[in-house]
Amino acid sequence: MRLNATLASAAWLLLALALPPSAARFALAPVRAQQVTEADLLYLFDRPAEPVFTLRGLNRDIAFDVPVSYLPERYKAVATTLAATARGSGVRLLSIPELDMTQAALDFADIAAALPFREGKYSRANPAQLAYAIRFQKFFEAANTNEEMLSRGVWARLHYHPEVVLDGWRGALSRRDGAQQGVQLPEQTQYFPEMYVDDKFFAKVREEMFVVPEGQRLVIPVLRNETQRNTAESKTWYWLEDTHLNIFHWHWHINYPPGEDDREYVDRDRRGELFVYFHRQMIARLNAERFANGVPRILPLDIHEPVAEAFFPKMTSLHQNRGYPGRQANTSLLAQTAAINSIDLWTSRYRTALAQKYMVTPEGKQIPLSGLKGLDTITNALEANSLLSPNLDFYGTVHNQLHGVMGLAHDPNHENYETISTMSVLATVRDTGFYRLHKHMDDLYEEYKVAYLQPYQTNELTWQDVSIESLAVRSDVSRAHNELHTFWQESDLDLSLGLAFAETGRAYGRFRHLQHEPFSYEVQVLNKGLREKRAYVRLFLITLTDEAGQPLELAYQQRYAIEMDRFEATLEPGLNGILRESTATPLTADQDAIYTTQTSFWGARRVNRCRCGWPQTLLVPRGNETGVTYKLFAMVTDYDQDKQPASANEICHDGWILCGVPGSDYYPDARAMGFPFDRAFRPEVKTLDDFLTDNMAVQDVVVKFDDTRVDPPSDLLPGGVSTSWMP
Repeated sequence: MRLNATLASAAWLLLALALPPSAARFALAPVRAQQVTEADLLYLFDRPAEPVFTLRGLNRDIAFDVPVSYLPERYKAVATTLAATARGSGVRLLSIPELDMTQAALDFADIAAALPFREGKYSRANPAQLAYAIRFQKFFEAANTNEEMLSRGVWARLHYHPEVVLDGWRGALSRRDGAQQGVQLPEQTQYFPEMYVDDKFFAKVREEMFVVPEGQRLVIPVLRNETQRNTAESKTWYWLEDTHLNIFHWHWHINYPPGEDDREYVDRDRRGELFVYFHRQMIARLNAERFANGVPRILPLDIHEPVAEAFFPKMTSLHQNRGYPGRQANTSLLAQTAAINSIDLWTSRYRTALAQKYMVTPEGKQIPLSGLKGLDTITNALEANSLLSPNLDFYGTVHNQLHGVMGLAHDPNHENYETISTMSVLATVRDTGFYRLHKHMDDLYEEYKVAYLQPYQTNELTWQDVSIESLAVRSDVSRAHNELHTFWQESDLDLSLGLAFAETGRAYGRFRHLQHEPFSYEVQVLNKGLREKRAYVRLFLITLTDEAGQPLELAYQQRYAIEMDRFEATLEPGLNGILRESTATPLTADQDAIYTTQTSFWGARRVNRCRCGWPQTLLVPRGNETGVTYKLFAMVTDYDQDKQPASANEICHDGWILCGVPGSDYYPDARAMGFPFDRAFRPEVKTLDDFLTDNMAVQDVVVKFDDTRVDPPSDLLPGGVSTSWMP
């Protein structure tokens, strides 16, 4: 791409458009365009629904010095008028070198046709659309300087769908080497807030920003339980609508793209197994919430039967100003005949492969199925991952096609020109249909496990000379043992980054979410040997009763045990007391750090790469007012046997249980994910006690929920007012 010697500046245009009256009254004197710093690259995230030549920054005092040749024809036609209006207004101008974009326009012409600027909805779950984002990402990565990268980004934002462009922009920034890694990226909740709040919120917050000066504005509550009323599904609104749960799912798929990306980012250690485990844990945790609320467990999706549950998301795409469609109760999927037939055919071929004990490549080579490696293979085939599937054309895309079918259930033949529903969008997992779909997928994975992974024998579970003598949890607040307390918490999040055509200053949304009192695990472990040992301590919470308070079958308790923590501990000879704080678990990510401005290079680099993890606020199931009894399970295993080699490029270990380790070549634990509950129990095991060995222990734990307690926002919690990000 060639850099022109003459830069045709359109700085005046930037000043003319979207300069609010309040900003115009306090305009600075005009200044010359300045060089672009790493931090300036973040201004492309500002207000994605606005044209990128509008003023940027919290106070709209930043402008891109856009070349006239970059402007869409509509704005070229009124350039003179806009220039006359804008002269005299001053902002900090960022230098944008004019590049020859002729070839780039040809290269991206297919994207402009397939995903027009203000039409259609972008879905990272759609392999073709993800490929568009990856192409933009590589286009941005090819820049040699900050100025050139920003120039490419500004041009792309002016002509293409903002969601796909910003997905590529985020990817390029997160993977750049050098100083750019020390620039803290905003969270998607802030620049695309419409994926995480109800549509009524935006009318209220714009009114507040327009009428009330900053400093006197009220925090706008984000409405709750807006999708359904007086149904069984509505009782778990707080879990389904949890902002950090939804962003966690998005981050997982950012870390593990379904193909279309470079192999180094796709072909990660035990990717398929992790896909199975993380979705199984989501089902296990949702069922625990349902049982505590008197709601039956999630049933698998049957594409040949009507989908019983209705879903109306009440969410709007801001750059289109168009809502996401809903789904009526008892909607049939059968109108999508070709897709249904394909899913049936691919599922049949999968089961044939299980019977044959191998899958076949396009060249006819047989890939044997056995052990955890086989689980990786069949998962990559069923998802399907375009790079890792053994035979994409033959085994198809069962998982992805199911999402597509559910995403078009409301208008299967496009007769009403409706767009996709949230079932086809990675950033939201509010729909019960999502969990029914993944329960169906989990049943398919379980068919492999039953056929190929034999139950653990006692000698595979024991650890010689090591036993757990006692197990308990202790509240860090009341100091009471084996009783945990949950309640409501409210947190504020600055969403002004995503509010287009609004006044200057900040605007906050207030989210209500589940919270629990911090607690600690107390484990007494006896090392009968004469030497120090290193242990992996594995902690699970087992759901014991269903929605009616009746005992759950043992097979359910095994399959859907909820993992709470996994960590290394040193065992000296004799009795060892292990005290472990609940906040230390590598199941969760440091959400507070994500929204806190990082002042160091390494701090910013860490939060950019370490955002994937289960929400700490949802670590403990809600329980209910009278208390729900769970079984806390602990097991210690030989760390020296279970550990995996560390990699030189590891960045952090936040959230690694469900997300792996960024920069590592290995998942940190050689054991199967979910061990020892990853496979069915031996036939002679009739109760959980029958399964226990000396290096295991269980303890009843009661979880009580206080519906009357609502803690106010705190700076120590995710999204506290003082921790909100803004460039």
